[in-house]
Amino acid sequence: MQRARSKVPCIDKLNLSAPPLPPLGIMELGGWLLLSLIIVPMIGGAACLGLGRVLRLKAGVIVTSSLTILLGLLLFGYMTWNGLASISMTAAEVAPFSEVMLVADFALMLVFLYSGYKERSALVVLFALAQLIPLTWFEFVLSGDLQEPVIMVDFLGVMMALITSIIGSIICIYAIKYMEHDAHQPRFFAVMLLFLGVMNGAVFSNDLLWFLVFWETTTVCSYLLIRHEGTADAIRSGLRALTYTLGGGVALVFAIILLYHYSGTTLLSQLPLGNAISGLALVPIGLFALAAFTKSAQLPFQKWLLGAMVAPTPVSALLHSSTMVNLGVYLLLRLSPSFSPIPELQYAVGLVGGVSFLATSVLAIGQSSSKKVLAYSTIGNLGLIVLCAAIGTKEAIYAGMLLLLFHAISKALLFMAVGVVKHETGSEDIEPMDGLRDKMPFVTFALFVGVITLLLPPFGMFASKWMISEISANYPLFAFLLAIGFGASVVYYGKWLGRTFSAGPMRARKSAIDQPLSSYFKWTLLALMAGAVGLSFLISQVVAYLIVPYLGPLHIDVLFVSGALGMFPMFALLVVIVVSLTALALLSGSGKAEITDAYTGGEPFVFANSGAYFFSEKTAGKAIILINAIAVLLLISLFLFPAMQEVGLWAI
Repeated sequence: MQRARSKVPCIDKLNLSAPPLPPLGIMELGGWLLLSLIIVPMIGGAACLGLGRVLRLKAGVIVTSSLTILLGLLLFGYMTWNGLASISMTAAEVAPFSEVMLVADFALMLVFLYSGYKERSALVVLFALAQLIPLTWFEFVLSGDLQEPVIMVDFLGVMMALITSIIGSIICIYAIKYMEHDAHQPRFFAVMLLFLGVMNGAVFSNDLLWFLVFWETTTVCSYLLIRHEGTADAIRSGLRALTYTLGGGVALVFAIILLYHYSGTTLLSQLPLGNAISGLALVPIGLFALAAFTKSAQLPFQKWLLGAMVAPTPVSALLHSSTMVNLGVYLLLRLSPSFSPIPELQYAVGLVGGVSFLATSVLAIGQSSSKKVLAYSTIGNLGLIVLCAAIGTKEAIYAGMLLLLFHAISKALLFMAVGVVKHETGSEDIEPMDGLRDKMPFVTFALFVGVITLLLPPFGMFASKWMISEISANYPLFAFLLAIGFGASVVYYGKWLGRTFSAGPMRARKSAIDQPLSSYFKWTLLALMAGAVGLSFLISQVVAYLIVPYLGPLHIDVLFVSGALGMFPMFALLVVIVVSLTALALLSGSGKAEITDAYTGGEPFVFANSGAYFFSEKTAGKAIILINAIAVLLLISLFLFPAMQEVGLWAI
């Protein structure tokens, strides 16, 4: 992939200038780890297509997933042990892959064209051509040497790789049992594992055209997984996801071209700061943000992610926790220094995130489908990360990174627990979960852990949200949106837990240990429960080894909750929570018939405690139209301010 060299000095934290074939050492070993995290899942996925028999397929998925987890941990350990801030790879080191990436770039466009033709979608065809034509001109007219460093990974990238490689691999192992009766398992696992590889590729890519290839490959993977079951609803939802995210890809293509035009670079590490550019030179920043919003399903693009709930639960878990939607907020965290110096762009981006959080938190209250509740929750929590990226201070990015990590773990746990409920009972609706604690105590406990680690102190999510609340105090409008959104979050999760922990008449309590449940389900859920709780215990180490190497030391201490009454240690809160829950479990653990049938004088009587929804679907639909209109205006403002400044009508 040939392009002109940058007009901007290359930013390389390690100042690595290795020859094409460096001797065995830190640089070469680090490069191999990066390439392995991309290639190993891809090879494992391709192997799944030819393994045939179920036992061999299971073995292939387990081996590939285990290797991916190991490689992710090795990358983290390698950088930590050697005290590295980042790893860079030059054009010479990745030269064997340059032509492959060029071919893949155009092959993807042809795949999109074919998909649009097959689905009879003129919009998909139009979006594919809107990428193909300018990319062809850019690649072959503006040709030159590859810009460097092509690959550069710092600790934000390491965190993303750990989320993808560990949580994503656990989901793949979980899916072995969940998809056991599926007729197309080889294809399913091939795409799932490919997804992990291309996510790592996107995070590791410093060159934006390489980034684009991986970005659009995640679009293909999500499209194939959402439509996997082949029903009319699945096909329709897959096409919607393809259309929305492909439109975001068009924005990304034009952002890259305009960035090169105005700044002479195609490198993420050289994105110009907002205070160094003005006028139409700010348009690429707005286009990058637009592309990120579509990928992370922020308003008004949330519909594709909500529709994606028709996919098998492992797909939902993967999309919401370790792949796809995280890629959008990752790009925004990278972009943060570019728009945070400009109040107009800062508020436009921040309001998209804040409104997304508020709107989805309120709308989730009226949902009876557990997967839709989780989908709204995902959009809302990603909105909080968008808000952090918009504020752009070190403290805000600090909170955003914590939120990204802990949200991924807890959300994967909740989706997988819901998947087990559906696998065993055939329903994922909240209403039939009445008495679930007696039918499936282990899974109910997993749901409980997932919810409390999302909401309550002193777990990692609470710590990050506490920090966001403190940071947003300087932005009254942001603080207002957060206050209502946090309250609504407690309502919809509290309502859900109330259903699962309610006991039906004459229910006998089972032991969670003795509950017959597949080991694939038990061990994967246990692993995520241990991660959600254990990393909260170790939050100081998480900060020290994952965030401080990226941002440097900060003045905020997540080990303490501070307020008007002073400071209270988070660890002490964690001990209080554990002791309280243990006492509650012991006190409520006896009695074979905790609730008896109501006496009605011999008359038949059925009591149903249900329908606790505060607005109808029709009302919600009207609200969504209004909220989307507000979001569209905010998106327009991303480009209106630069245009007005260019003609002298606005001073930014």
